[in-house]
Amino acid sequence: MPFTPPGLLGRRFWLLFAASTLVCTTTGTVTPALPQYIQNDLGHSATVVGIVVGAASVLSVIANPVLGWITDRAGRRRMGMAGAVLGVVGMGVLLPAGSLWNVVGGRALFGIGAIALNVALTAWVVDAARADARGRTLGMFGISVWIGLAAGPQIGQTLLHGYGFAAVWLACAAMQVGAFGCVAAAPRRPRTIVVDRTPQKWGPVVAATARPSVIAAAAWTGESILMSFLILHLVDRGVPPTGPTGAAAVFAVFSASVVGFRLLLGARVDRWRPQATAAGALAATTAGYVVLAVASSFPVAAIGAALLGCGFSPLYPALLMLTTGRLHPNSRAAGLGVFTSGVELGLAVGVFVGGVLVDRAGGGAAMFGAAAFQIVALVVLLCRPWPVPEPTSSAVSAKV
Repeated sequence: MPFTPPGLLGRRFWLLFAASTLVCTTTGTVTPALPQYIQNDLGHSATVVGIVVGAASVLSVIANPVLGWITDRAGRRRMGMAGAVLGVVGMGVLLPAGSLWNVVGGRALFGIGAIALNVALTAWVVDAARADARGRTLGMFGISVWIGLAAGPQIGQTLLHGYGFAAVWLACAAMQVGAFGCVAAAPRRPRTIVVDRTPQKWGPVVAATARPSVIAAAAWTGESILMSFLILHLVDRGVPPTGPTGAAAVFAVFSASVVGFRLLLGARVDRWRPQATAAGALAATTAGYVVLAVASSFPVAAIGAALLGCGFSPLYPALLMLTTGRLHPNSRAAGLGVFTSGVELGLAVGVFVGGVLVDRAGGGAAMFGAAAFQIVALVVLLCRPWPVPEPTSSAVSAKV
């Protein structure tokens, strides 16, 4: 059955989708602009850039579970609005020129705000979605990430070359204001009735989310290797770096495949078992990395990217369903925070492992390494059956 937009969520869903798109666009704008600012305007080395970026990754791993726990207590709306405000303040700290401390402080404030906003929005979408449509709703919501990360670098580089860094920071602040407005405007009445506002203790939360978090860490280690070293690998194999059939265009194929397969799969994600769906997705990503490892032309690399898109498309909603399925509804944000920490850990590890493999054996070895991490994720996924989801049969939801 073809995909139909989740109208069952109506205006609330699309406002949360818009807020997510804005915060992800801001992240996509800041991420490539900040290293240029540190090196070109402040005159620091690439090592300093690595320290600042690495510190942000460590901060994300630590902050996600904590902010998720706070979200379960404070509510989705309040946390989302607070995160957007922190993002605006962070961009304001970046505006005054001249100090690395401005960069560190502004990046930290924006990073914490973005984490708070993302965790609150994802938990809110899970709360509002019907159980029999949760997979396609999460899949549709995840498209906001790809839109933002695709549009952000283009917006940032256009503003940077036309008007300078101040224009970039001001545009990012404006997007955070827009995200605040979307969260504030989302309808207040939840779909279901709040029956228990006491979050679970950390033990049950970690027990329910440990396996999907480890799987996510391994899977997104591969994506980090891909994003960091694919262009270098393909250029070394004779593929031109730019152009419609260049190495950079492979990422366009990858992103388009993710979105396309999500639209194509539609409600099927809800009819398939999440564990089986994730297993098939990891098999596809493994095949995609192997094809990229041996690719020496754009057509072959495009096939590998399409396989990756086919895998990553259902992987995210399937893992999120496995993550939230055993959580009490009023502990969903904390569990999602733990899951997101796994993703962030994988992204941080991938850059390091990929760099070592490239230095010692070349880009092909790095792509094979990414495939190996997918196999690790598959083993963890299939090592034993998954417990039955949904801990309660009664309808409950967390605070909004």
